[in-house]
Amino acid sequence: MDLKRMELPFYFVQYEIQGAAGDIINTNNEI
Repeated sequence: MDLKRMELPFYFVQYEIQGAAGDIINTNNEI
């Protein structure tokens, strides 16, 4: 239980990083 709770923030951070990377790629493609 505790381990899973500690892993959740990591997954959210990874999701945010991937989302930010996707935004950067989309911006570069538009230019």
